[in-house]
Amino acid sequence: MNRRTAVILGAGHGVGRETALAMAQAGMNVVAVCDNNATPSKAPARLPREFAEATLACDFLDEPAVAQAMQLAADRHGGIDILVTAVGGATPCPFDQLSLADWETQLHTGLTTVFLACKHAVGHMRSGGLIVNVASMAAKEPYPNWSAYVAARHGLLGFSATIREELRGRGIAVTVIAPGATDGLLEFGQPDEWDTTRMLCSWQVADIIVHTARVAPHAVVEEIHVRHPAGRL
Repeated sequence: MNRRTAVILGAGHGVGRETALAMAQAGMNVVAVCDNNATPSKAPARLPREFAEATLACDFLDEPAVAQAMQLAADRHGGIDILVTAVGGATPCPFDQLSLADWETQLHTGLTTVFLACKHAVGHMRSGGLIVNVASMAAKEPYPNWSAYVAARHGLLGFSATIREELRGRGIAVTVIAPGATDGLLEFGQPDEWDTTRMLCSWQVADIIVHTARVAPHAVVEEIHVRHPAGRL
């Protein structure tokens, strides 16, 4: 059987990075796509040496660059079987103090990037393909001072549900995984009230994504909610 090819958008950090590692360990061809437009404080974490030839860097909001990354991944392995989008960003702030620039940045980062990746990946995907969009429980629940992030996650849920219907006839499944707070959120700062012992580890979410990718093509897992056993942070 041919090895399946997975493209991981956001492979430089958190859930994306752990998913790239877990899928490689599971025997898949992995193309790790990292954001070369990240600020120095959020520069991609170092991936293992074996990823050196399987890592692409692009500006996630540059449509031609995203299209080229998907084309390169498909050319390298003869197509794309799995796309995982693990992107997003937050600037916690009361909504009436949030600048328009920060609002737009969070919507673009958490939603437009996913649109572009999905748009340019599906043309390279075969029947039996899978898209996994990593959202958040913020797509289901309100979190004060996180209005733009919550709005982007709600939008991602609606976008994913819509393209799921559009892609059914092509045999491409769309799954949304909505984790509770993960350790990746610490990149955005650590409010005093956060209990980090009640955060999911990024590798735990990655394990669930890999498990979902192993589900037979005739069964579709449409949405997964997962959080720490202790409940909401």
